[in-house]
Formats: sequence, C-alpha cells, structure tokens
Amino acid sequence: MSSRSGSRVRRLRTVDDVPTHSPEDSIPGHPSQAVVPITQGASFAASASSSVAETPSWGRGTGRRGPSRGATERRLEPGHKWNVRVIGGYGVGEQETNCISRMGIVIILHCKIWQKNFSKLPEETKNGIFRDLEMWHCWDRTPQTDKEMLQHMTAMHKGWRGMLKSKHYKGKTFENAVASVPLGVDPSDWRTMCQKWNSMEEQDIAERNKQNRTHQNMTYRRGRTSIYQLKYYFVKTHQREPDRMEVFRMGRCKDLPDGTQQWVDDENRDRFERMTQMTTPSLQSDDAAPVSAEDAFVAVMGRDRPGRVCCAGKAETLHTWYGRGESSSGSYHTQV
Repeated sequence: MSSRSGSRVRRLRTVDDVPTHSPEDSIPGHPSQAVVPITQGASFAASASSSVAETPSWGRGTGRRGPSRGATERRLEPGHKWNVRVIGGYGVGEQETNCISRMGIVIILHCKIWQKNFSKLPEETKNGIFRDLEMWHCWDRTPQTDKEMLQHMTAMHKGWRGMLKSKHYKGKTFENAVASVPLGVDPSDWRTMCQKWNSMEEQDIAERNKQNRTHQNMTYRRGRTSIYQLKYYFVKTHQREPDRMEVFRMGRCKDLPDGTQQWVDDENRDRFERMTQMTTPSLQSDDAAPVSAEDAFVAVMGRDRPGRVCCAGKAETLHTWYGRGESSSGSYHTQV
C-alpha cells in the first residue's frame, strides 16, 4: 500500500491499536513521543489474531517519527491482551521488545527522571503503573511479581537516566547541560536532574560507583537480552533445560556468523575451558571418575551462596534450581 505526496511515493505503515489514556492522564510531552529506554529483556506471546490497521497520523509530513521505521506490528482485537510469563521481573517469550518498550513508556509517564527505588513509590503511582501495563498485557500477578517487576523497572529507569547523562550532561558546563534538554523530557525536570548531578553528594556517589566497577570480573555480554530469555531460546532449540556450563556460556559468549566465538574477556573463556577439560573423557586420566557439568562448574566457580545460584539469574534460588535433596554445591536440603 502506498500514497503520493507531491512527486514522491510514500509507503504507508501500520501499527497496533493502542489503548488511550483519559484526558486527565494526558501530559505535555507524552513519553510515547520520546525516545524510551530499551533494556534487559522481556517478552510476550500473542493471544489474539492480527489484522491491518488504518494509516496512522504519524510519519513523513506529520512531524512525528512514529514507533519505528518501516515496521508493521501486530495489533490486538478489542478486549484482548498479550499473555505474559514473568520470571524475576522479566517477561519471557517471543515478543520481548514490545514488552520492554511498553514498560519504558509507562514508567516515564508516571515517574520523575530522578526517582530511583520504585518499590518506595506512593501506592497511587504504583497502581497507575500496573493499571497501564494491564491495559496491554495479562500475567499471573502476585505481590512477588509486582515486587520483581518494580525492581526491573527501577533498573530500566536507571539505565535510561545514565544514557541521558552520558549524552546530554557529561563533558558540558552546567549551563550548557541544562540547555541540552533531551527529547521528551520536561525542561524543568531536566534542570532539577542536572542540579542533582552537580551536587557534591551525587558526584561522590558517581566516583564510588566508578571505582566499584573496576572490581567486577563476571561481565555479562548479551546486553538487553536477559538470561531468562536466553534460556527460553535454548529450551526452544534443544528441547531440554541447559546445564550449569551452558548457562555460564550463554551469558558470556556469542557465536558469530563466521563460526567463531566472541567471549566477553579472556578470564571467562579460560574458566569455561577448564570446565570443558574436566568433563571431556579424552582429556582425563584412565582411572579418573566422570565429572558432570554441575561438578565442573562448582570446581571452577565455587559453591553457591545461600539465596543465590551463581550465573543463573536473580530469580533463581537454591530451592528453585536444585529442588528437593542435596545439590553438588554443598549440603543443601529442602524440606517440602
């Protein structure tokens, strides 16, 4: 489908039918017209059939770029929502980008740029966030999932704030930074944020965080794709759950199109090679007992600490990972 504007042919684009806010919810500079934060992964599976929408009121000649360039997105029939599976505050499935974009829009709409811990937001604000998300998505909502989703959205907001700081604040004088208002951000809110960054307290925090980052040695390299989404892809491809070595590798190594591997750093590559040597019979002595992937991982990385399973994602605990019985990471027993 195309239309003419002067002598040029323009291809029309289609998007979702979107639930709209009531007039009292609308604000100047609505974040749906802004660059929204895209972070670690979440996804959705469609529960309704798709169809083609009418030509939207955005695109070339309207002054609005629209949600994406040349994209044709699925739309939901009236009364239908996307089904969501939430793990550790992240959505998992086939359409994670749609989820992350919606969460980014909603939190910018309801939260100030400088707000950090969303679990401490007023109940009215939190209810507004989930109300808007539930206009689009349906998930098994519990107090625990609410808590985990708020933690995830806090991290998303922090990443977006850091991106704005890098592009519009760092390397500029205070006056120039205040004048460099990001797209979609209220100028008065941006001035307040610049004042906070310019305070001695925030500068001390930034310096301390910079020093702490130098001590990190377990870098995750898959960017915005969460470990839960990577495990989802693995199960879909191999029809089984990944073992500890495979979970370690999927978050720190990327298979390139030319068949080579790109590790996040030499240290993590060496760790994986040591695990592989321990589990490969041809590299062991004849009288050596077989070593499982779990035992090799523990031998290289150490035992899991209480309440946390190394490299498996924040949602995993000793109970969820090992279940009933004793794990190879130590004397872990679960009474069910």
